Amino acid sequence: MDPKFISLLCLGFCLVQRIWAQVGESSLFPGCRDKPKLSAWPGPVIPLRGKVTLQCHSCFDFVKFKVVKKRGTPIPKLQNRLFKNSLTMSPVTAAHAGTYKCSVYYRNTLAWSAYSDPLEILITGVFTKPSIWAYPSPLVNSGGYVILHCRSEVLFGKFILHKEGDSQLSQQISKRLHNGNAGANFSMEPMIPVHAGTYRCYGSHSHSPYEWSAPSDPLELTVTGMYKKPSLLAQPSHVVMSGENVTLHCRSESSFDGYHLSKDGKTHESWLPGVQSHDGAFQGDFPLGPVSPAHGGTYRCYGSFHRSPYEWSYPSDPLHLLVTGTSTSTCLSPTEPSTKTATDASITDREPKEDQTMDDEYLTAEEPEEAIYAQLNHWTLTQRRVTSTSLSPKYSSLEPSIFMGCSEHQAQTQARPCPQVLCTQSITKQEPVSYS
Repeated sequence: MDPKFISLLCLGFCLVQRIWAQVGESSLFPGCRDKPKLSAWPGPVIPLRGKVTLQCHSCFDFVKFKVVKKRGTPIPKLQNRLFKNSLTMSPVTAAHAGTYKCSVYYRNTLAWSAYSDPLEILITGVFTKPSIWAYPSPLVNSGGYVILHCRSEVLFGKFILHKEGDSQLSQQISKRLHNGNAGANFSMEPMIPVHAGTYRCYGSHSHSPYEWSAPSDPLELTVTGMYKKPSLLAQPSHVVMSGENVTLHCRSESSFDGYHLSKDGKTHESWLPGVQSHDGAFQGDFPLGPVSPAHGGTYRCYGSFHRSPYEWSYPSDPLHLLVTGTSTSTCLSPTEPSTKTATDASITDREPKEDQTMDDEYLTAEEPEEAIYAQLNHWTLTQRRVTSTSLSPKYSSLEPSIFMGCSEHQAQTQARPCPQVLCTQSITKQEPVSYS
């Protein structure tokens, strides 16, 4: 071989090596970066006493890599140590929470790369879990609004909201509530399908931002109004005697593969598989079994598809289930003493439960202080003050009562016919109630 050719070949090889060292490998491989990337498996949010594996990724061949912890409680055994493949930390403690970076030692350049972007490792379960709920309801009409409220007796500096399957986290500075708790609001308006899913919230302190509480109980947020509404009917009837077997049928022309039943605005049953009935319609059956007065209430049903479990149809028209014939329900003649007997009216107090009350600063809509609902099947309901002119003087009462005429159905269910009789129910109240 010509000596000149060999000399030129060697010169060219040397120039390539020098250029490689000066401009780096990334210029020869478009899309690659000269610094690696650090990842965590199964993820960067790890429960206390769990396990996490850190791994450095690079487009180029490297001999080894090192992991350092930049922020949080120092872990000396990690500093400047070399690892061939990956690093597994188990069981993790609060001391493992913090910010990590990695660097690789390239085989060709025989030099360390720049450090990767920081990766935050967050440890949960260090503190007790907060609570989460949706206001006004976890069932939200498409285009409507909902507020997710996190609260805790622990005075956290901030609350973190996490949606299952989403890598993004929402954080809010907490506020001190009037009852001494800490809380934060996460508003979603308008409600769209991407907002639907399973949510949990965490709390953390300002002095230890990588140490979180245990997750709250899951909250399933569902968007409704995505499909045409189904219909809901009761078999044998929506007015039944206590102890009868009742089944609610949710029917639709759409071939939903899941049906959901709600009672008084709260989800009661979910993911009942749909079947096709003999007339071609699709329906889901909800057997309530032998019913009691506790089964009475207002029901609605929804349809959905398994591919989008948090997107439901419009609600069906309400079905008012009335359970009659209880041992506490009697018919009285106008000449018999008026006693404290219960009717089949459903009296519902709409004030929120104590553990779900929200301070005034969190409420954007006013609710009536109290509402009383009477669910009566074709009964004529009138309310009036019980005075000596409305009843015989012998049986007048100062306690407010609800009076209604007995229907033909009720007369047939009693031991004797009761035309022209009064069915009464006393309503216990802490403040006087006036009736017009």
